Amino acid sequence: MNYRQRLTITYGLTLLLVGALVSFLVGLQATENSKAAATGYLRDINLQFATLLDLRMWARRNEMRTLAVTPVFGDRQRENEARRLLEQTQDFLPMFTWMGFLDPEGTVDIATGQILEGESIAQRPVFQEGRQGEFIGDVHDAVLLASQFPRLPNGEPIQFVDIAIPVVTDNGEFQGVLAAHLSWEWAQDTRVSLMAPLAGDNQKELFVVSADGNKLLGPEEIVDGSSMAFLPLADIESGESREVTLQWPDGIYYLTDIRRTDGYQDYSGLGWFTVARQPEAIALAPAQQLIHNIWIYSLTIGGISMVGIWYLSGWISRPLRRLSSISQALQLRLNSESTTPASAHVKDEIETVKQAIYRLHEEGKQEYAARQLAEKVSRADPLTGLANREGLRLLLAEYQRVLPRKQVLAVLALDLDGFKQVNDHYGHSAGDELLKAVAYRLQAELRPNQAGIRLGGDEFLLLLPLPVDEGEHIAEIVAHRILEAIAQPFHLGNCTANIGTSIGLAFWPTDDEKLEMVLDLADQALYKAKNTGKRRLVRWQSP
Repeated sequence: MNYRQRLTITYGLTLLLVGALVSFLVGLQATENSKAAATGYLRDINLQFATLLDLRMWARRNEMRTLAVTPVFGDRQRENEARRLLEQTQDFLPMFTWMGFLDPEGTVDIATGQILEGESIAQRPVFQEGRQGEFIGDVHDAVLLASQFPRLPNGEPIQFVDIAIPVVTDNGEFQGVLAAHLSWEWAQDTRVSLMAPLAGDNQKELFVVSADGNKLLGPEEIVDGSSMAFLPLADIESGESREVTLQWPDGIYYLTDIRRTDGYQDYSGLGWFTVARQPEAIALAPAQQLIHNIWIYSLTIGGISMVGIWYLSGWISRPLRRLSSISQALQLRLNSESTTPASAHVKDEIETVKQAIYRLHEEGKQEYAARQLAEKVSRADPLTGLANREGLRLLLAEYQRVLPRKQVLAVLALDLDGFKQVNDHYGHSAGDELLKAVAYRLQAELRPNQAGIRLGGDEFLLLLPLPVDEGEHIAEIVAHRILEAIAQPFHLGNCTANIGTSIGLAFWPTDDEKLEMVLDLADQALYKAKNTGKRRLVRWQSP
């Protein structure tokens, strides 16, 4: 086997081995990253789903509480007022499919649409449990109201969640029970609203499972009420979640996040489980595509390179073969005649090395530019363009290093007032637009040597290098300008949002020699501003 053949085969095998190793390592890392990202996304959306379910049940329960203390129920002379109150509540909140007041014997005294009025439902749990105290019943098919409401589009009967609140006078006399049937469709609406932004081929799906392991809500491929015993629900405590990859009844493996609801504030919940899933093959498809592409590129480049190295090795080995022939012919003669071809060979090698070094230099510059860009992107919040927590870390180090002695660093901690209501009412897309608009207004108030940071959610931080003797005054002026700027309406597409902000102010090194401690002091001042009326500036003061 001559030099040309050995060089070509060695190069080809090496390239194939390197390609296989790179494909394996990159594929392994990409698979882990894709799985972690998909699992994290499922965990986040499942947490949102569980929180919304409990929050809305808590809200409906509190609305019934409010109605129950209205002094119109149980008073015959105010029966029309009571009826009008129930009808108006149902108009405002259509998820209350039926609402009624039951007298102390369990007879329906007043009801929306006069449905079941005069009938006794004394044996129903809504009365039996409601007379003992507040009662929230789990999802069930309509029984007495089955004939009053049409079936769902899929042919299944309408389902309700019962809420019952006892009505008593100021001296504790039992007047009856205020009861309501809450249509289970509100949960489906919640599920749809969360899944709408995910429309596409990612196949992410949400389920609700009862405390005893039966399906309450989810895709129709699994019948409502069916046992979900294949899910590992045991030992999941309230508020906890479990991430697993398991095979579902359709034979497909899914990345699955299971969370047990834990209620909201004084509402303890019904022990539901929310489940988010995505086919493992779909979640890992980007990683598999990357592995496939690496193999294709490796084989393609390897084939082209092997053809090139075959011709190149022939050209390289030509002077070697000639030198060998001359050496054999001359034997003991001086090899001065072989100097010319050797010199020419060396000259060509130098030119080749020069070109290779030039290419490496250019690639190095490109890699350096790419690295610089990656570092810049890693320090910026992708939504608002402000610095993120990593950017904050670098900014703090820079200020501690270069801040002149005649300057102080004003730290303003901001938290938006009213953002959650906008986010809940108009949706997350409107919330994102609002955050970008807030960031724009904050940047408009900053000078080139000042920095804005988004810490996460609706929390922001501003860092203002200021003269020692004027720092307090300037910082308060900037803070009040920000209060006024954020208080102006935000026009977000088809809606207008009105919010405010609370600001906590502290100075480094005036308030503490440690810059990290000054951040905490500004945060303490912020919480004081939140707790004393919001939409104001509070300067941290030493206790």
